[in-house]
Amino acid sequence: MEQVYLGLKKKKDENLDKVGLFKQILETLMKKMKKVSKDFDTLYQEIYYGGSYFDGLALGSSDFDLNIVFKSNNFDIKIVNLGRNDPLTNFGHLVVTTPEQNL
Repeated sequence: MEQVYLGLKKKKDENLDKVGLFKQILETLMKKMKKVSKDFDTLYQEIYYGGSYFDGLALGSSDFDLNIVFKSNNFDIKIVNLGRNDPLTNFGHLVVTTPEQNL
């Protein structure tokens, strides 16, 4: 039983290292995206980490679910072309307009 516990603890420690590296890379990517796109910088709010790994329910999995949360105040945001990309049917595009553009 102790060997099983030690094996699980080692896997958990390895995953914590992966998560730390993943978050550093993601933080760098978000900074670069904000520099490149004024629209992205304006809309970006935070990253929400979810799924079984971050909920503490994953059993040996090392895949990480995340969502990029956008600010929606004063913006009209529509999802378009959802499911129109054959290999990536759960992807779509966001069309964002400001109140001034709606006039």
